[in-house]
Amino acid sequence: MANQGKRKRRIYSTAFKRRVVAETLEPGASVSAVARRHGLNANMVFVWRDDPRFGPGREVAAFLPVEIEPDRLPPSPEPSDGAGQIEIALASGHRLRVSGLFDIDAVLRLAKGLTSS
Repeated sequence: MANQGKRKRRIYSTAFKRRVVAETLEPGASVSAVARRHGLNANMVFVWRDDPRFGPGREVAAFLPVEIEPDRLPPSPEPSDGAGQIEIALASGHRLRVSGLFDIDAVLRLAKGLTSS
């Protein structure tokens, strides 16, 4: 006897939800009127409108295949006598010191970048 007043939850197809949402997006359409016409609660239709699966032109996000490749950077040249050291006096009066293994071209690009700013 306790179950007499309970209603069963209805399940709507994706196509039906898309059709209802499309009706609400027509010019001059009222969400409440569309919901009443289909025997639905307007709040449920608003939830469907916010769901990207049911709006027109809104596709569900999908994962794309990605391939990870190893770095394509050439190996940095190593000094023939082991670790090196360089010091560059910048026009600003600052000094740039680099020690250890380094790429001289990268250091020169860094020094040029520091002097141009």
